[in-house]
Amino acid sequence: MPKYEAYGLRIDSEFELPELFPAAVGAATDITFRRKHVQVENPSDPNSSDASAADSREIGLHYPGIVSLLVTGRTTVDVDVQDGADARVLRLILLGPLLGLLLHQRGFLVLHASAVEIRSIAVAFIGEKGAGKSTTAAAFNAEGHLLLADDVVAVAPRSHLVYPGFPQLKLWREAAEQMTSNSALLPRLHPDLDKVGLRVPDRFGQAPRPLGRVYALADGAHVEIQSLSPSLAFMELVKHSYTLRLLQPTGSEETHFRQAVDLAARTPVRRLVRPRSLPLLSKLVDAVVADAA
Repeated sequence: MPKYEAYGLRIDSEFELPELFPAAVGAATDITFRRKHVQVENPSDPNSSDASAADSREIGLHYPGIVSLLVTGRTTVDVDVQDGADARVLRLILLGPLLGLLLHQRGFLVLHASAVEIRSIAVAFIGEKGAGKSTTAAAFNAEGHLLLADDVVAVAPRSHLVYPGFPQLKLWREAAEQMTSNSALLPRLHPDLDKVGLRVPDRFGQAPRPLGRVYALADGAHVEIQSLSPSLAFMELVKHSYTLRLLQPTGSEETHFRQAVDLAARTPVRRLVRPRSLPLLSKLVDAVVADAA
């Protein structure tokens, strides 16, 4: 069974996960992905993604036409792949929503964000879907700042360390063309989307870093960084949490909100206003590097 590492966890998987680094020899297994039939109990909508079953030990996730998942005891995941499911879409689920759930179960505050390392601190970018989180992180990475995570950012409680995910950026092809000369060769991540995977193993940070800044992306005519009050910072962190729909099934609402309050009180959260312009990304990088310093 292939063995991998991500977010400080060792994963034994019956499914190939080429996006991840191989696990260190002798490392203890934290999570096992195994191929097994899953019975989805009473999904609220059989045609939509759903956290369909939950109790103190088991959580079921259902993605119609692709896969059903059953997480048991935070350590074992039964993976029931539907006939004809695209392997690329399966991996997006395993390495996105599923890993987000597993990290959440382990006490991490999981943000829908991208993160890079600037002068030994982690800097995270949050925003709505399509706001440009990955493109922003890619711009920093292209200028020599190590990638820590894309899409799923895991912040440890109390220490507020950001744990490295895996060395891949998910980019629209237009953005990838600005970052690399071989964008035409990059693998497509989804059959219905022109999004590609840019692997950056040589520009990836493999050590946990303290979260020093969080920037909420916003549209505007000029690059501008605005401070947010702790209450507004809290609202941004909650709005861009990766696991909001899983709080009720896992009974973790109180813990989650307490973590967001603590992070907002201890870590500066800024609003990063900028135009949607690929040529101006270098100016944005300079502004953030100066602010983070």
